[in-house]
Parts: sequence; C-alpha cells; structure tokens
Amino acid sequence: MSLPLPIASASRDWYNSLMTMPQAPRLALRFPSLLAIRCRAAFWTLLCAGALLAQGPGAVRASTAPLTQRRINAMAAALEQARRALIEEAGLRLPGEGLPTYLARIAAPLPGERAAAYKTRLDSYLAALDRAAEATAAARRMPRLRDESLENRRLWERAARIANYMPARNTRLRLAWKRVATGAEPPSRRLPQELRASLNLVLSLLDALRDARP
Repeated sequence: MSLPLPIASASRDWYNSLMTMPQAPRLALRFPSLLAIRCRAAFWTLLCAGALLAQGPGAVRASTAPLTQRRINAMAAALEQARRALIEEAGLRLPGEGLPTYLARIAAPLPGERAAAYKTRLDSYLAALDRAAEATAAARRMPRLRDESLENRRLWERAARIANYMPARNTRLRLAWKRVATGAEPPSRRLPQELRASLNLVLSLLDALRDARP
C-alpha cells in the first residue's frame, strides 16, 4: 500500500519545472564608442555645411520685411553713384570709347600719373562699389511684396540674385587690386576683368530696380 504524496511536493514540482525552463536571452546593452560619436558628429556637420554651400552666393532667400518705394529709390541712388564714380565723374572716358576698353585703360596708371594718385583713384572705385553693395543689402532677400504680379516677382528674384553676388565679386576685385598694388602682377592681367565684372553687377541691379515695385 502506497502512501499519498505530501501536498508540498506539488509545489516543489511546479517550482522545479519553472526553474528548468529555458530562460529568455538577456539583452546586451551596447554603448557607442567615442570614435563612433565623433564620426557621427562630423557627418552631420558636413551635411549641414553642404546644405549651406549648395545655396551659393546667388541663392534667393525670403524675407518677411516689406520694402517701401523710398527704400528702393535709396538703393538705386547708391548704385547710380557707383556707376558715376567709375564712368562719369572721373572724366576719363574718351568720346566713343567702349566700356571694356575704357575700364582696361583706367585700371592701369594713366600717363604721367604718380603712384600715390593711382592708388587713390583705384581705392575710390572700390569704395564706391563697396558702398553700393552695402546699401543694397536689403535686396539680397526676396521682400514681402504688395505687388504680387509675376513680372514684379521675377524682377525681385533677379535683383536678389545679383545683390547676393556683389560682396563676393567686390572681394575678388579687391584681391586683384592688392596683387597689382604690391607688384605681384601687372595691372593688365586680372584687374580690368574684375573691375568690369563688379561694374556689370551694379548696372544689372540698377536695371532691375528701375522697374521693380514694392
């Protein structure tokens, strides 16, 4: 005659079977190494820098500030002053002389012109172009327009692209002038082309603002 099992044995069997069941695998926590963190940071830095460079100096950015007609007239006046400083006020352009020929001639010392006078004259050209770029800084962003016509928007988009190029173009001109002033290269090598490119931007922006409306 067999004796009945103790009640506690059922609990022991349940406990033993539970403890011998396959255990779920433990999750291994991995922390990124310092090198991996630096690589990721460098990646995002390059990605953001690439996005900014892709915009370029001619990228048109939107502005929430409106421009009044008075402000437009002030920008046009600054551009006109730069044009006159390079073309008319100097009084050096010969009758019927083409603009490229004229700029190539005034980029070099004039007959009998002393070195100090030559430097003063070229510095005045660059200063007028810098003032024009500074005065038209508001045109580098697409303004909030009251006249939303397609024609007016295209004029402002063109004006914004030109205005964005002006500071960089003036910097190139100043570097070319520095090479001439230090004797690193002759005035006929690069200075006339840079002077002409900067003046062309002034004339193009003046043409765009002439018909632009707020």
